[in-house]
Amino acid sequence: MESQAAERIASEIYNAMHDNVATGTDLRDLERRLKIRLGSLIIAAGGLLFAGELEAGGRANTSSRGTMITLIA
Repeated sequence: MESQAAERIASEIYNAMHDNVATGTDLRDLERRLKIRLGSLIIAAGGLLFAGELEAGGRANTSSRGTMITLIA
């Protein structure tokens, strides 16, 4: 009886570990999704900066740090 209980517990532990381990395919899929989201974020930020530059008329503001585009009209 004790060996059956121990076997059942060992099986449950094995199944829990097996179900929670990421495979190489899982990690590649996660990497692909993160790259897509990061790329989308970069494109959106670039679009916002470009739209702000157009709205401000592309005027340049020179400061001690160098030339910066004025984004607020």
